[in-house]
Amino acid sequence: MKILGRKEIGSLVEKKSDYCVSIYLPVHRLGDPQDTIRYKNLLGEAEKMLVEMGMRSVEAVEFLAPEHALLDDYAYWKNLGSEGLAVFFCAGMRERFLLPRRFSESVTVAGRFRVKPLIPLVTGDGRFFILTLSKGSARLFIGSRFSISKIGLPEGAPASLMETLKYDDPERQLQFHTQTSGTGGRRQAMFHGHGVGIDEEKENITRFCQQLDKKLYPIFFGEKIPVVLAGIASLPPLYREVESSGMLVSQSVDIDPEALSPESLHREAWELAAPLFAEEEKKARDKFHQLHGTGLAVTDITDIVAAAGDGRIETLFILEDEELWGVFDPGKNMIMPTTNDFPGTVDLLDLAVASTLVNKGNIYVKKPGEMPVAENAAAILRYS
Repeated sequence: MKILGRKEIGSLVEKKSDYCVSIYLPVHRLGDPQDTIRYKNLLGEAEKMLVEMGMRSVEAVEFLAPEHALLDDYAYWKNLGSEGLAVFFCAGMRERFLLPRRFSESVTVAGRFRVKPLIPLVTGDGRFFILTLSKGSARLFIGSRFSISKIGLPEGAPASLMETLKYDDPERQLQFHTQTSGTGGRRQAMFHGHGVGIDEEKENITRFCQQLDKKLYPIFFGEKIPVVLAGIASLPPLYREVESSGMLVSQSVDIDPEALSPESLHREAWELAAPLFAEEEKKARDKFHQLHGTGLAVTDITDIVAAAGDGRIETLFILEDEELWGVFDPGKNMIMPTTNDFPGTVDLLDLAVASTLVNKGNIYVKKPGEMPVAENAAAILRYS
């Protein structure tokens, strides 16, 4: 699964075209016929919008053909493993993301992609990794406040302790076998051999963790989001000793991860990650209220769109599932309200989000009643 980050959203933000189609769809992890039915209906809406915006009907059909072909890909839909599907395409670009969030169903056709629904996955209440460790396996998940999805380990990362040991010199290699335990028929990993003891097992586990860290470091350090460890016994502490990204959450989920469903694992991990996100948001809210009235905390949408484009927004609070269509003239610093089918119109709230993201500002997409003020947007400025 492709990991969605600021870089990927930045690529969407930078793309401009006459017809940028953005589709968001809630889906079922194990697949459901309703998923393809709803996606087909959204494609029908997209075709209608494209024609209304000036594309010839035959061109619209051809433009949407790859998405209609996806409807017939049974293998794709039968086990999605995620909560939401986000699809973006225009001339020369087509991206699909399976993501750990149930989106509100929508389709938008405009001169740029709609990215606001993605923002909670990369900032604010955003993403965190979950690394599960046992002697039998290592697994990597990406989660958010909303859900969890399994992603593959990077190429070359050992998926188990056995994989780490399989290239050892035979004179030194531990024999690895399984025996059935007395409960539920589960199979438990056993290690034995000449001279094997606690020190040697610790050394082998440390090597396992070192090889994992070598492959995971570029991902953890590059994404700079929290990492929650889940495992029992010595594995999480030994991984902490060698981990080099500095992104580990201080506590671990001290439960056998193999015994947890993804939903239970998410619940346990979110309890450890949530306070980190909540503390950062509280600091931002307090700062907004402290600066309110000084010119460095603004709520006027014209001021916010202008400041976002100039890179002056430090933190943006924006209302979820709200749209405010208009045309912004940066030369005159003016906004002309329009309908969503007006030529050149954009969702101004989405434009503020996109510009803030590109300029490395912090963004919190909130539900009604969760905003720091009763407005659809509020921003802390770096400078006036």
